[in-house]
Parts: sequence; C-alpha cells; structure tokens
Amino acid sequence: MADFPALALRFPTQPLARMRHMAPNVTDSEPPQSGTLQIVDHFTPQFDDSVPPMPNPNGGEPFRAVRIPHGIRVTDSALRTGYQGRINTSEFVNPQLHSPSMLLSFPGQTPEQTLAILDAAARLDSSAVATGAMQSLMAQGQAGVRNTVTNFSMAGGPSNITENLYRNISLAWNPARPDASLEEQGKRFNGKGMSENLARAWNIDPEALTSTDPAVSGPARQQFQQSLIDRTSQAVRIPELDQMRGHMNMVVDGYESRNNSVVVAAGNNGALAAAMSRDNGGRELRFPEGFYDNILATPNATTVGALGVTGANHELGVAEYSSPSPTVDLNAWGGLAPGVEGTSFAAPRVAAQMQELHNRFPDRSSAQIERMLRDQCYANGNEVAGCRLDAVH
Repeated sequence: MADFPALALRFPTQPLARMRHMAPNVTDSEPPQSGTLQIVDHFTPQFDDSVPPMPNPNGGEPFRAVRIPHGIRVTDSALRTGYQGRINTSEFVNPQLHSPSMLLSFPGQTPEQTLAILDAAARLDSSAVATGAMQSLMAQGQAGVRNTVTNFSMAGGPSNITENLYRNISLAWNPARPDASLEEQGKRFNGKGMSENLARAWNIDPEALTSTDPAVSGPARQQFQQSLIDRTSQAVRIPELDQMRGHMNMVVDGYESRNNSVVVAAGNNGALAAAMSRDNGGRELRFPEGFYDNILATPNATTVGALGVTGANHELGVAEYSSPSPTVDLNAWGGLAPGVEGTSFAAPRVAAQMQELHNRFPDRSSAQIERMLRDQCYANGNEVAGCRLDAVH
C-alpha cells in the first residue's frame, strides 16, 4: 500500500484530475464487479488555501497546495484492516456544486431572505447526499452486482449543516489568531456576515453575540444556537424530503435484496453540543428527535460510529465526535493518522470485514452478514482475536 503525502503541489491553471489510489488491489472499473468492495466517495483533489502558495522557479503562477481527496483516505482505512480483496473506487456524484449557505453572509438581506437561504441550504445538504447515493446503488443494481458491500463515508442532515455553519459563525465570536491563514480569515469574514444576518432574522442583537461580558453574550448565543438548531431541523421536515427518504429506503432494500450490503458513516457531529455549550457559558440546549440522523442511515443499512481513546484513563470508547444518533449499529476504530480521524474511517473498516464475509458466504443476506460480524468480532463487549475492527460495540 502506498503512503500518500499530506499534500501535493500543482499549477493552479491545470485542471485537477481525479486521484487514483496506488494499492495493487484497488481499481476503478465500470461497471463494478460482484464480490468487490465499493468505495463511493470524492477522489478529486481540491486546492488547500490554508497553505501559502510556493513560488514557481520558472516564473508565472505560483504553485498551490492540494488536499488529498477524502476517498483516498477512506480507501486507506479499508486496506489497513489487512483486507486483500479487490476494491473498486468510484466518484460520488454530488449535485451540490455550491451550497446556498455561502449567500448567508451577503449584506442587505431581509430577514425573510436570510431564513429562506438557510432552509434551502439545509434541504440541499440532505437531498444532494441522498441523490448521489441512490444513483450509485441503482447503477450497481442495473449492472447486476451481488455479494458486494458499498461504503458511503459522507453524511447529510440537520446536525451536519448546523455544524458546518456554526464552525464559521463561531469564528466571529472568538479572537482572531495573528498567524491565521487567508482561508481562515475568509471564513471569519463570512462567519461574521452569517451571524449578523441570522441574528437580525431571529431578533437578536448582533453586538450581544460578540460581547466580552458573559452575562450578555451567553444568553444571546444560547438563543442564536437554539434558533439555528430548530430551523435546520424544521427545514428538512417537508413532504418532498420525506418522499426522498422513503425512496432511499427502497433503493437500499432493493440493493441488499441481492445479497449486498450498504455501510454508512454515522457522522462526526457528536461534539457539537459541547462546543455550543462552551460558547454560551454552559446553558442548556434542546436537540429535536432526528437531529443527528444521517439521511443515508436507512433502517437496513449498517451505520457505523467511531471509537477513539477517551477519558482521563485513555480507554477505548466511543469517540467524542462520533454521532450520538440512535441509528448507529456498531462502532469501529476511527483513527487513520495523527489528527486524522472520523466515522468516515470507521465505516470502511466494517465494510471490509463484511465484504470478506459476503465472499465466504455468498448465500447470506446483509442482515445475516452483519449478525455474523457481531458474533465473530464481539464477545461481552470486547473484540475477539482475529477481527480487525480494533473496536468494541
């Protein structure tokens, strides 16, 4: 298995081609073949503006850093279980090119316009992920694949869009670092615009949010946070998305009816409540039912949370960031490298183990394979020797 650097350098004028994993058992064939672990993810690199450009020794445009694609790391995680079977990687078709959330920072909006933009962003966050996943599963169904596991290490839902927005918004409430990158400065600027527009829409004094007096900023931030939680949760409770969830369930069930399995990362929003609480001085927040659910986590999909080293005694347990959604079926080690962890990397560990079982027992259903994994890998809450999840349930 090849070791990939943290970043690569390319000319900014060159199109960024899809990156391919260099492990010998990884392919990107179309159509996919039965009995092959499918990693459906993003394999197209993006420029990394948190790293300053490097001068071009030949003159002209400077070199810019490029982030290694998420899908490369997801594939690495599956390989690190020792899985030696074939892996097929394919680009996740995501119609979400530009989220409407970027418009939330624009000045001159009416409160009605601001809330309409927020609703659109929340709905697109869920619908775009579900649409991409369904397209992949239906394409595999048309190809007739069997005894195949498909891994989706992405999420969509209220907690996902809330955390993505809040990460930038909260920058406006905290002092800027003197060494902040241009990327961080841009996010801080956008966060300030978002917080001001949303505060006005919810009749909150924007200046109270940034007050240095906790007695002023705490209640204002609590009101802002609760309004954000409630609005994103309400935005996705519409008939159109209910219908999409039903369609997603049918697509997953149809795919799994051919002795295939779908494995889904639960999401990394478990630390959101604690982050908000720190910002508002420890004031209580309410999280509606379904707030943490990933739209891809259908009843028959295998939804995976993450384990990490937790607590003062540094014991193995559910990682702080792992989604607390009740849809989680089991947990696996979420660490990939120092500072690189998430349910994105726990899910492919489970997917690789399930693919091995599907290949050994091709007549078994997805539910039977998941049960076998539990029986073989867990005993009294602890991992059984020979399993490679590095995990407890």
